[in-house]
Amino acid sequence: MQAVFEQIAAWLLESADQHTSLRALTGELARKLHAAGLPLARVNLGVFALHPEIAGYAVIWDPTKEEALEVPIRREDTLTATYINSPIRSLVEERRHLRYRLEEGELDDAFPVLEEFQASGHTDYAGFPIPYGGEGIAVLTLNTTRSGGFTEVEIAGFERLFPVLKLLIRVTETQRLAETVLRTYLGRETGSRVLAGEILRGQGEEIEAALWLCDLRDFTAMTARIGSKPMIQVMNAYFDCMTEAVWEQGGEVLKFM
Repeated sequence: MQAVFEQIAAWLLESADQHTSLRALTGELARKLHAAGLPLARVNLGVFALHPEIAGYAVIWDPTKEEALEVPIRREDTLTATYINSPIRSLVEERRHLRYRLEEGELDDAFPVLEEFQASGHTDYAGFPIPYGGEGIAVLTLNTTRSGGFTEVEIAGFERLFPVLKLLIRVTETQRLAETVLRTYLGRETGSRVLAGEILRGQGEEIEAALWLCDLRDFTAMTARIGSKPMIQVMNAYFDCMTEAVWEQGGEVLKFM
């Protein structure tokens, strides 16, 4: 079994330049582990990211689905009871390994989701924090339905992959952050072209376009009336409406002032 994990670690390194997203990386890694005989019933790799709108995202894989599913985690989601009373929060905040042998009734009253896993036939739940540089934190949880759960050799094998995973997560997250920043300040199309190296100093291109300048009527008076913090919520709603209208027509939002 140790040789299997060594081979998969080597594959992660050799194919590093092919992992363009965490979703693709998680899906392919889970499929290789499953094909190698690891009894995985569910894999969840979550990353808390630097992003203006979301707290992070999770990639969930199970052998019954053709592709891994990527789920955004909104900032307000981290304030709900579902997150607060979850092992994910514990992994993020305490940064220690969690293990629950569901088949043996090892449940924690603070984590209702474990009862759901147990009811669906899962026998073991293992969770790992994966710090990947600075304050970056990812969490990996693994479930199995095999009688007896994971072996200690398998748990050690999963941990053998973490040094490589840290590097790959950092690379993919740096790429995602760069895309987010460039699209935020330059626009979606222009930001993507800059990141791809298509725009050089002194280079220009003529395009046919319309410039749209918008103003929020009575902004100053409204701010004085309702206060600066409530006004931020009004502005966010306003920007959402305007942005969607521009994007639907293939336009770009270049600046909010």
